[in-house]
Amino acid sequence: MFARAVLTSGLTLAVLAPVPAAAADGHVTIRVVVSGRLLHKPAVLRIFDRAGEHMVRVAASRTLRVRAGRVTIVPAPIRAGHSSTATVQQFTASSGRVVRIDYARDEVSRPGPLEPLALGNDGKPATGWNWVSSPDKSLVAFTSSGRLLVRNLATGLVTKLADGAQGRLSWSPDSTHIAFLSNAGLAIANVAAGDLVLVPGTAAAWSDDDHLVVSGRSSGIRIRTLSTGETRELVPSRYQVDAWRLAPDGRRLAFESSGDAVRPAIYVTDLAMGSTTLVSRNSTGAVWSPDSSKVGISSTTGLFIKDLGSGVVSRVSHKPSGREPALQWSPDGKTVAFRSQGTVFIKHLGSGRVEPLLPRRSRSTLVDGFAFSPSGDRIAFLSRQRKGCWTDVVPFANLNCDNVLVRDVGSHRLANVSTLASGLGWLGGPLDSRGGWSPAWLGDDRLLFLAADRTGDTVPVIKTVEWRPKVVRSPVPWTPPWCDPTRWWWSC
Repeated sequence: MFARAVLTSGLTLAVLAPVPAAAADGHVTIRVVVSGRLLHKPAVLRIFDRAGEHMVRVAASRTLRVRAGRVTIVPAPIRAGHSSTATVQQFTASSGRVVRIDYARDEVSRPGPLEPLALGNDGKPATGWNWVSSPDKSLVAFTSSGRLLVRNLATGLVTKLADGAQGRLSWSPDSTHIAFLSNAGLAIANVAAGDLVLVPGTAAAWSDDDHLVVSGRSSGIRIRTLSTGETRELVPSRYQVDAWRLAPDGRRLAFESSGDAVRPAIYVTDLAMGSTTLVSRNSTGAVWSPDSSKVGISSTTGLFIKDLGSGVVSRVSHKPSGREPALQWSPDGKTVAFRSQGTVFIKHLGSGRVEPLLPRRSRSTLVDGFAFSPSGDRIAFLSRQRKGCWTDVVPFANLNCDNVLVRDVGSHRLANVSTLASGLGWLGGPLDSRGGWSPAWLGDDRLLFLAADRTGDTVPVIKTVEWRPKVVRSPVPWTPPWCDPTRWWWSC
């Protein structure tokens, strides 16, 4: 017997006659029906079954032979003016089954030019994930294959500063020097001259252009004056510092100690006075607010924000986030994003409203890294799947295991930015997030993130996102100089 496709009032319907069970070779016959916003083009479907992967084109409906068992159909997006997409279908194949692929207009994928962060001498994109943009947002420093490189965002010129770079990059406030960990130890590179200076230590951050805060494995935390070479102790080694962060204004640092009687604990040290104050007992993961007046911390009883001026403590969440950083602040300090029991939330500090970063229906989605845009209006993050690679959080996200998504902080709107310049597709397969990277904002419309190319390598790319379709305005009508409709209406 066979199946017929009937077209009635613009709708494609499948009328099936009985079909025999699986053939001796293990194949079954199914019918795929494609409808919706096809943009006058046939759909291209990737079909995965026990025999492997193959592609078919379907204009309206088509009978297909697949291996019996689990089958996945991935509809390729269609683009013609506006793009359209359809949901991935997963099912257990049996003879006579009808699979419907319904295309709808895609409202969330954001196109835009996409380029590698850097190209090697062989013309291939550079690899690596360790990047930091300069304070003036004109440069990006990153490591690739043991080299410290700097890209000029205006010209695209990439300069090598050093070999043997391991990471822990830190820019000076004037964007002229970079401190980094090298094979030879902690080093400072002059971006313009390219010369290197070694200093004792394993990690560093700039207090100002002439002062570098440095820590070592067993030497505590010190501050070094670069112009004179003078070094002054800030935190003695007896505190056994596990982690530390310099305040944005460079005047204080917060550190986590496991060597004091009260442990673990968060302390704050004033760089000018050299005084150290206990901020919170049994706490970890201190994160400074943008104005350096508050510290977000994680304890066994939840997440908190402490105002260092007034001493007021406010609760963010009743659930702790573990030893990872407690939260991230928006640039204006009015909103925080935090992780609690594997889920990321957004809290508006003024109103106290808390909402999940992703819709509650997307419980199978993991968020590995998140970062606020410079304006604070958006938050970018890497979404991953707990089971398999198919999801319906947003269109096109069902085509990949990993995607870089952006959410508007003031609404629940999601955008998928991990697409090609056309707004369709993805560079390759799943991404490796074991490095702990997060998407980096180079401006409100430029993002730096990792993408898997077609060869399987993970490379950093810059995406210039087109948030809204470009509006082409009509030209102003030309008016003859002798036209004066207020006096001579017939002259126009």
